[in-house]
Amino acid sequence: MYGEAGIAFRPRDRQSVSSLFGDWGDLYGGPVRTVPTARHQTGHQFAAVPDYVSAAYAGVAIKPQ
Repeated sequence: MYGEAGIAFRPRDRQSVSSLFGDWGDLYGGPVRTVPTARHQTGHQFAAVPDYVSAAYAGVAIKPQ
């Protein structure tokens, strides 16, 4: 998937992941929020751990029509 998007490496920082969303809007309105995966679901057992503990970032977006 990354190769098809012209990305030769796996993004590691929040900005790199955020840029993949382009002009898509956040599921909840506004720009797409990218959060450490452990914090993506507030009820997750690791939601309170420091950001560096998560191995990835996540976001939920809606494709514009």
